[in-house]
Amino acid sequence: MKLNILPVIREALRDERGQALPWLVCGMIGFLGVSGLSIDVGHAYVVRSQLVGATNAAALAGAEALPNISATSQSLADSAAGAAAAAYGAATGGANTNPTLGTVNITSTVWCSSVLLASGIPCSGSANANVIRVTQTASVPTTFLRALGVNQLTVSTTSTASRAEPMPYNIALIVDTTLSMNAQDSNCGATQMSCALNGVQQMLSAITPSKDPVSLFTFPNVTTDSALQDYSCTTSIPSTYPYKGKTYSSTNYPPYGQIVMLPNPPYSDNAVAFPYSFPPVGATSYAPSVKGITYQIVPFLQDYRTSDTGPLNMLSNLVTAAGGKSGCGGMTTSNYDGNYGTYYAGAIYAAQAALVAQQPNNPKSENVIIILGDGDSTAPANSSMPGNSTNATASYTDLTGYTLPSGYSYANSSGKYPSWEGECGQAVDAAAYATAQGTKVFSVAYGASTSGCASDQSPNSSLHPGISPCETMRQIASLPKYYYSDYNATGGDTNCKSSQSVTALNDIFTSIAANLQGARLIPNSTQ
Repeated sequence: MKLNILPVIREALRDERGQALPWLVCGMIGFLGVSGLSIDVGHAYVVRSQLVGATNAAALAGAEALPNISATSQSLADSAAGAAAAAYGAATGGANTNPTLGTVNITSTVWCSSVLLASGIPCSGSANANVIRVTQTASVPTTFLRALGVNQLTVSTTSTASRAEPMPYNIALIVDTTLSMNAQDSNCGATQMSCALNGVQQMLSAITPSKDPVSLFTFPNVTTDSALQDYSCTTSIPSTYPYKGKTYSSTNYPPYGQIVMLPNPPYSDNAVAFPYSFPPVGATSYAPSVKGITYQIVPFLQDYRTSDTGPLNMLSNLVTAAGGKSGCGGMTTSNYDGNYGTYYAGAIYAAQAALVAQQPNNPKSENVIIILGDGDSTAPANSSMPGNSTNATASYTDLTGYTLPSGYSYANSSGKYPSWEGECGQAVDAAAYATAQGTKVFSVAYGASTSGCASDQSPNSSLHPGISPCETMRQIASLPKYYYSDYNATGGDTNCKSSQSVTALNDIFTSIAANLQGARLIPNSTQ
């Protein structure tokens, strides 16, 4: 039997039933492809917007970190800058990690832009840079496009950031000149006083004199007619003690010794320390009388550099006081300061009052206090804190016939300013008051310890019972990023650390100067 298949084929071709099915299948594939493209690409755009925010944050963090980087080689410095950026990036471990971004890779490049350098933005830190460029690339898994063999989409964003343009600040520098500052700092290789002043010079070299007037304060306060000794080029800072034939005893301040009290100031090349005075809280000016006592050594000056991009000006009293003038010692510990110990609150209130008076002279400016010390307040009531029953006003009339200014108070035992109880806590409260008035307060713990602050330990009337010198300096700062610690200095406690990676004083003061500028995003085309 023969099978004639031709009629069967002809019949099948004439039968139109079911012909739409192949076209439907083909159409569905195309529809799914377009839909998948729309959904997956739309998701990629969402990812990109999230990645842009994370990349901006990483670049700004990297720019803020540039002045703080301390490394032994350029490659390590570059790596440290990249690590600072990555800490705020979207890659694994970054602050902006997001599972919807998929796998993220981050790269960065730092350099010194001559264009920005000419506008007053320094290239700083071991990286010697003022710009960082960050690129983040995300591999975004697909869903529908997998059917077409596309398993992932690549999304990339780039952000560039630099130090910000300088803005005007009024800066009050408070530098410890108590007797302990003559101790040798083995980490720095000189006395603590010399090391501190070198740090001040670094800061003056990094800020903008046309915008930033700077005033220098100290504690204990000194007689106004002897304050000029700190900038008259008559002092010298010793590398070791004893020096200049001065006589010391080991009482109270071993191993540094205490200056023996002699009639009349016997060493005319040093400022004369006096018992602590207590400026009123809320004062709007600070101008001690000529024959009074003062915490302010140099008024607000803008002559510390020859120009915004020039070197330190050797004719400036501020530069001389900071030890920056060749052949001049600058500030040193004052006569008799061994009798008075350390008390921060009075100096902080004095600096804040002076800043309030200065601010109208510098339009659109902000106020800044930078205070350096070991945090351990040690002023004894019987000589440093006039007001107790044994000395009353006697200490204020010893050498100059000084009388208490209007509005000032004598000390008491309440633990509340002014008091010889709770001295470290009063420093924290004074800084908190300044912060509440809009002042940025930076603190530098120099050789601070996690034990001390005897007048704040139980039993007493301290408002901050049990506070330590290290914690005092930490709490003085307005924000955690404004707190620095050189715990490697002599007497320092390695447990007294800050969130800032820099610890050497020169790097710390450079970092503070950079912190005043902040960071900003700039065009990716910046060279």
